[in-house]
Amino acid sequence: MRPTPSKAQRLTPLKPTNSVIWAPSWGWVILANVLLGMNQGLTWSTTVIMKIDLVGPRQRGLAMGFNEAAGYGAVAVTAVVAGYLAARYGLRPAPFLLGLSYALIGLGCARCSSAKPAAMPSWKPLST
Repeated sequence: MRPTPSKAQRLTPLKPTNSVIWAPSWGWVILANVLLGMNQGLTWSTTVIMKIDLVGPRQRGLAMGFNEAAGYGAVAVTAVVAGYLAARYGLRPAPFLLGLSYALIGLGCARCSSAKPAAMPSWKPLST
């Protein structure tokens, strides 16, 4: 039996994670996947372009290979861990807490790296 979301949960902004964890129907899951696809289409493409710009045209294949291997490797590891958490603790909220921990780790890494802008080397694009 699906738990009924509280009033606070119903008033939270529409985000993919919120719409999936408290999804009252399958349509919400589909909508969350559409939003996720839009996000991935923009961010993944941007990271690929930035990495290719950093390494230059001679090593773009290597940069793409590392980018794809890291991305899909992380998806594979996360799928195994989320499946284990779901089997051990249930579908809600354990796998979502894994995603939340990734977000917090990412925010922490971004905070640490942006706290020292002088440590970043200056660079200019190799391609013109």
